[in-house]
Amino acid sequence: MSNVTPAVPDYGYDYGYSGVSALAAFGILVALFYLIIIAYLVTSYVIQSLALYRMAKNRNLKYPGLAWVPVANSWIIGSVVDHHSRIGGIDRKWRKTLLTLSIISATGVFLYFILGFAVSFSMVIGAAPASGLIVILVPVLIIYILAAAANSLCTLICIYKIFEELTPAKAVKYILLSILVPLGGPICMLIASKSMIGVPVYYPPYYPPQPAEPAEDNAAPEE
Repeated sequence: MSNVTPAVPDYGYDYGYSGVSALAAFGILVALFYLIIIAYLVTSYVIQSLALYRMAKNRNLKYPGLAWVPVANSWIIGSVVDHHSRIGGIDRKWRKTLLTLSIISATGVFLYFILGFAVSFSMVIGAAPASGLIVILVPVLIIYILAAAANSLCTLICIYKIFEELTPAKAVKYILLSILVPLGGPICMLIASKSMIGVPVYYPPYYPPQPAEPAEDNAAPEE
């Protein structure tokens, strides 16, 4: 009898190739997902900044370029609302409120990521106990959540006030689109920015009246 063992097909290469293909496909999907998110955020930011810049320029507000600066653009949102409230003789100071909340939120995000990295690094190298950093991290996270929630709520109120002032008949519709529809808020703000309600009226400079032209000789006599 022959001691030769029958050859058994080796499917390892096929299975490995399938695993690599599935992993590559998953990586492509993840990359596409992040690209879509980034494209959405950039598009939303550009449209909203353009709308705020147009509103600020039309109403002759100070520093309209802040509409393009992250965090500082909250000053423009509040300034537009305050401009219309000052027409009625009241200064609500929304610009200061929104800017303060935006700074607190941005600072909270920065500190949270810095402390989170420090906690992770200390746990990996074991150079220092992470418990002390965690004690600091938790209050920072709570402050950030509260400030972010207050900032989002106040911003939404101001955006509604902008719609209410510039497009009063469509204010409720626009704020619902802003909440429920992707890119709805920036697009509605861009449409509302075309409204000239509350824009100062500039009259032409005054000229002294010119002397009346002499009557023509052949003018018809008055009856």
